[in-house]
Amino acid sequence: MQCTRCRIGHYHATTIPYITFLNDQMLVLPNISAFRCDMCGDVHFNQAFLEQLQYLLDQLTQAEGPMEPAEWLALNDHATNWQSSGRMV
Repeated sequence: MQCTRCRIGHYHATTIPYITFLNDQMLVLPNISAFRCDMCGDVHFNQAFLEQLQYLLDQLTQAEGPMEPAEWLALNDHATNWQSSGRMV
C-alpha cells in the first residue's frame, strides 16, 4: 500500500511500541502490530486496536478512580515482602 503522507514509500507490516498518556502517566504497550512507511516513517495502527484500547482506558479511568498505595499493597501482599536488595523473603 502506498504511503498517504509522502506518496513515495510503501507501508510494511511491523511491530512497534504504542505510547500514550493516561492521567499524566506514560503508558507503553510494546510490540503492537502496525504499518510503517519505508521512506518517511509514517505509522498507522489498526483502527480496531485503537478503538478497543480507548474503550479499556475509558473503563479504567471511569471505574473507581486511581487506587491509593495502601489499597494496592493490600491487593498485592507479596509486594510487602520485597527487600530493597531485590530479593524476596
